[in-house]
Amino acid sequence: MKKRLGFVWLLSLVLPGLSGCDDGALAEADLPPAEVSEVAEVDDASEIAPDMAELPDSVGDVVAADQSEADTAEQDSALDLEEVEVESWPAVAGLWGRKVTMAALSQVPVVGTVFVETIALQRMEIKESGGAWEIGLEICALRMESTSTLVQTLFPDAFIESLEKTTQPASFERRDDVAVLVAPRFIELRGVRLTDPENEPMPTDADDPRVFDQDGDGKPGMTVRITGLIDGEVYVIQRASSWWEVVVAEDAPARLDGLVDWDVEQVVLGADNSLLTLGGDSDKDPDASKSRHLLRRLEAGTSCEQMILDEAEIFAGW
Repeated sequence: MKKRLGFVWLLSLVLPGLSGCDDGALAEADLPPAEVSEVAEVDDASEIAPDMAELPDSVGDVVAADQSEADTAEQDSALDLEEVEVESWPAVAGLWGRKVTMAALSQVPVVGTVFVETIALQRMEIKESGGAWEIGLEICALRMESTSTLVQTLFPDAFIESLEKTTQPASFERRDDVAVLVAPRFIELRGVRLTDPENEPMPTDADDPRVFDQDGDGKPGMTVRITGLIDGEVYVIQRASSWWEVVVAEDAPARLDGLVDWDVEQVVLGADNSLLTLGGDSDKDPDASKSRHLLRRLEAGTSCEQMILDEAEIFAGW
């Protein structure tokens, strides 16, 4: 799906997002006929029923003991069943550094097609509680790189600092005896508040009450800086989403990598240079392998600042 991004073609970014059946009951005709044995008639049932009072105490004790053993066996069986049903997953809980790249192709006026990468560094904390998994993400750094040097896109500190920490659900799946950590599609809104984040149409007017100044610079939505052939500020709102999964070895390695799928809908609300509102289309790069992420386990307490300083070492081999 193409997005009209105005002259901010470089802004197509995403910040890293059985039916059962019954066996049926046997028909009566399928059941074998009950066997009947002849029994002599008895006038008085007491003739064949023993007097319970005359039974020795030991008999009652044996019956009670047998019942107790049966109850214990049943409880043990239930516990064994519960233990079998609990799946064991690799020990991935903890703090991770994440480097993610979202690749796009943009149509730039005069220049033509430009390859663009939005690269984000994140602190990611994976937690598990009662079999439920969740992922906490914090953006530490954000930059955009492209094959064109004529125009560059910069994200001001206020832009990055206004991005809220997010918490999203995750889950483990077993596929062909391999553990896969799955993060389903997760939607983020920037500079706009929607009652229905997934389906509600995005506003197109800066005066729409759903638009707000998220980065606190006095301009609607989020402000991005453009430098080079044309200079200025652009005010945008975004609906971004991403989803991903990664194979995890049973020994829980300190390095994980995989592909990321993503989408973004962006609206340009205005700019301080009218040229920056000119048309330009942008799409995800059709080569899915170019949108990817690398996860490296971090020592507890590692800060964003430390991860930024050690980026080359932490994400060696990127």
